[in-house]
Amino acid sequence: MEDAGCDLILGRDGLDFPWDEYTEEELIQLCKGADAIIGGSRERYTRRLIESIPNLRILSKHGTGTDRIDIEAATERGVLVTHTPVNSAAVAEHTVALMLALMKRIREADRRIRQGGWRDNDLQASLIGGKTVGIVGFGRIGVELAKRLQGWDVVILAYDPYVGAETFVKCGVIRCTTLDEMLPQVDVLSLNAVLTRENRHMIGKEVFKRMKKTAYVVNTSRGEIIDESTLIDALKDGDIAGAALDVMEKEPPLQENELLRLDNTIVTPHMSAWTPEMNWKLTATAMENALAALQDEIPKYVKNPEVIARWRSRFVKK
Repeated sequence: MEDAGCDLILGRDGLDFPWDEYTEEELIQLCKGADAIIGGSRERYTRRLIESIPNLRILSKHGTGTDRIDIEAATERGVLVTHTPVNSAAVAEHTVALMLALMKRIREADRRIRQGGWRDNDLQASLIGGKTVGIVGFGRIGVELAKRLQGWDVVILAYDPYVGAETFVKCGVIRCTTLDEMLPQVDVLSLNAVLTRENRHMIGKEVFKRMKKTAYVVNTSRGEIIDESTLIDALKDGDIAGAALDVMEKEPPLQENELLRLDNTIVTPHMSAWTPEMNWKLTATAMENALAALQDEIPKYVKNPEVIARWRSRFVKK
């Protein structure tokens, strides 16, 4: 970006990804005078922040989820919000890996042998072939996940009220018109939906009660989609067989979080897209989006397209 004539202001960790979150005031001071912001998933991009930067053209998200950006405030200010939905394949692969790790009981088997034990009747795995997988959220990641499951001889159900019927038909999956329709059928419930105000804690006590006691839950979307306290209860009470989580309500989780102590859980540190290939692709796309806006062009993957006309009137020279 410097080659394109941009002055860069880096955060306190430079080009590394910090896990200590900036405060709102720190972000305001860091971004003062910016024409473009390229930001990650840790910070909240609030109305106050957006309104404090008068010349801001674009908030370019490094990553897919935009749940921590006040898109309404950005739209009111005539600021483009973009994201980088280019990591679908990596997230889908990680989701399959977590499914298999749960059903094959990899974590428990590894621990058993490290503790001097061996195979026993209480350590039997499950076949994924012949099972039913339910996908909640059938956007890019859900579609990529379905592609990868096609060769495993599984029945694939999918639920997404915002996706047209033709997408389900094209992908060879069975469309569920409600979540309740799906729940009693699935052996694995995979959460791949974008977090919104409407679906926060959509997976909770009543959902777990409607599932098979032998079923598993896999979440590679956002931690807040699950009501974590009810998940802990469901795992302890045997309402479901296990859960694998790449995302949690608080990240990093507190060490006293009970999910970290349960034998029937697998937890990974929000790393489903954390590969060298994906990191480069995400970074390149986020930079391309920012540069496009700075050069009076409409970038890819705009989350608030309704603002484009106003944005042009503010920033594009006649």
